[in-house]
Amino acid sequence: MAGDVYDSKSRQRINDLAEITRLQEHQRTAIIDCQTRLRTWEKFKSDYETLDNTLKTLPEKLNHDIMVPFGSLAFMPGKLIHTNEILVLLGDNWFAERSATQAREIVQRRQNDIETNIKGIKADIESFTSQLQLSQEFGKITEDKSDFIEIKEEIKSDSEKQVSGKLGLIVVVVWCNTYTIYVAL
Repeated sequence: MAGDVYDSKSRQRINDLAEITRLQEHQRTAIIDCQTRLRTWEKFKSDYETLDNTLKTLPEKLNHDIMVPFGSLAFMPGKLIHTNEILVLLGDNWFAERSATQAREIVQRRQNDIETNIKGIKADIESFTSQLQLSQEFGKITEDKSDFIEIKEEIKSDSEKQVSGKLGLIVVVVWCNTYTIYVAL
């Protein structure tokens, strides 16, 4: 009978480790996804910075000498005229003709939006990273049962439910003579 209890505890530990490993894998995937989105938004940011610099210089002269692509292999000399008339994409294939100054204002607003998105993605990466670190700590605790005592107590009485607000599980971990209380509600 004691062997059955030990076997069920070891099976539970293996299940816990598998769940923690799966959680860590999802967190790593989320971090990689956020990093991919961050690179995309940083590319947008650099493109808009280049566009802003171009829009600064266009109204300075009436004509600009350029090399115009002629097919996929050739270029020929040409001129840009009407450089103060910019066709701006408003979205969903709607365009508006704006001056270079007005187009720069639109670009600067879009740059602010891009910066806001970049900050949000960086916050997401930081959040997922801290969650991953926490799950790694829980994984270490679950793997090595000798360094701690885990006490789980289910909240059953109505007064305890009212205090906590929700039915949940309180986990108290005693580890290296320090007490850490984890509450999962």
